[in-house]
Order: sequence, then C-alpha cells, then structure tokens
Amino acid sequence: MFVPTSFSSAKTRKIHIYSDSSEKAIAAVGYIQLDDDKNFFFVMGKAKVAPNHGHTLPRLELCGVLLATEIGQTISDQLDIPLSDIQYYTDSKVVLGINNQWSFDDAMANLGCDVFAFDPSMGNTGEHVRPSGVHFYPIGLGSKSMDDFTPRIDNYVKKNSGQKWKIRTLGDLVKELHHSERPIDMLKIDVESYEWEIIPNILQSGLVPRIKQMNMEFQIFEDTPPEGIPHFLNVYKAMKKAGFKQFHCRPSVTLKKNDLKNKRLVSECAYVNVNYAFRK
Repeated sequence: MFVPTSFSSAKTRKIHIYSDSSEKAIAAVGYIQLDDDKNFFFVMGKAKVAPNHGHTLPRLELCGVLLATEIGQTISDQLDIPLSDIQYYTDSKVVLGINNQWSFDDAMANLGCDVFAFDPSMGNTGEHVRPSGVHFYPIGLGSKSMDDFTPRIDNYVKKNSGQKWKIRTLGDLVKELHHSERPIDMLKIDVESYEWEIIPNILQSGLVPRIKQMNMEFQIFEDTPPEGIPHFLNVYKAMKKAGFKQFHCRPSVTLKKNDLKNKRLVSECAYVNVNYAFRK
C-alpha cells in the first residue's frame, strides 16, 4: 500500500470496499481514503472462482458481499480502523419485497433455504406453499399485533380498499412459526413507509442477535409531516448503533408524470449484522 499522506498523521481514515459477482467469479477490493482526499489508494483485494454448478446468481452475489465483509474485517484488524469507518458497495440488482415478485425468494428456496414470505396486500392470495418451497402467509409485519389493521390507501391497497389486515410483530411471527430456536439468515422488508414504526420494535424485541442480514426499503412520502423527519433519522442511527452495517444503498425518487401527490423518496439498503451472536 502506498499513500502520499502520512498514514499515522491523517485526521480521518476511511475504507471503501467494492464487491461484484458473475457466473465465473466473485471478487472484492478495498481502498483507503485519507483526510477526505478525492483520491483512493489500493489496500487489498481478493477473488475466487465461482463453482461450476449448483449456485444461482443471487447466491453468488451474497458470496461476494460476504467476501467483502471478510476483507473489511481484515483491514480493520491490521490497520486499526473502526468498522464504522468502512463503507461497502455492490451493484446487486436483487429486488426487495413480495407483491408477486418472487425471483429472489424462489432462488433461495431452490438452494435449500427455508423461506417464509408475508404480504397482506395481495388481494385474495391465501396461505400456500409455492412449487419452489416458499411458504406464503397473507399477514403483514407491524409494530403491534392485530387482526383488524386499516392500511393507508395507496397503489398497493386501492384495488382492495376497505380490507382489514392481519399484522404481527416480528417477535410474534417467530413464536407462531415455532422458530424461537432458529436464526434469521436474512430479513427482507418492504412495507411502504411502515418501516419507521417497525424497526424500533425489532431493535427492542431482543431478536437482533439472531438476524444475520437485513434488506430494507426506506420510503418517505410527499405527505409526510416535516416533524416526522427527525424520528426517521433517529431510527436510521439506531440501526447502525445496534450493529447493522450498511454494504449497499441505492436512493431514488419515484414520480409519475404530473402526479406530485404520489412522489416518494425511496432508498433500497442492505445490511450485515456485525453483532450477530445467536446460539441455540
């Protein structure tokens, strides 16, 4: 590693780690940035040949992310840089959420994972098991458990307006599925801005040590009261404090033509839990 600035005298030291995957290989590379200089300098990299058979692209993308976190831990240990000063990047295009978008869930089930999907907004779709083995339940994730939740009317609800939803906290879902002695390898959440109520409940539930990864879609709607923004920031910071380290985030603005009322700020983010410590 060569840097033009003295490593020991630098006021800030940041690590940027990039990962990528293909059907042929997975790779990750780390760079250092000193004192917010615009230039990055190579620290270390690592690559592996992808197995010939039995691995889908989503699985390989996750392997690339895992390789990146391993490099991050090595750099942190050797250069004495806090994990909080390491930023991860990936170009994964895996879609978050259900809403009849099953590609990721089916891919994980086909690898032998136990996949449980929940969405109360899919009309008359009842509880069932898909051919891939994915277990589906018409139940929503909430900050409180109830059988008569009235959802906000939006594009996912207007086709079934007047419908009451059955929702459960993550803790109650774990109990009802008899999964109290099992880890959660990945928790994938897309709940149309209800995440700001749900995340605090999850962080206080005692379940954090058993969650390995979490994929989250954050949303802020046009009609969000300004006084709610500080709460959103506190929730975002609380996730980081709990140990969820962000390795990917893709912000965007959704806006239909001439429809300012439905403008949304959306950010798809992925986290690895550096405080994972679940033991049976």
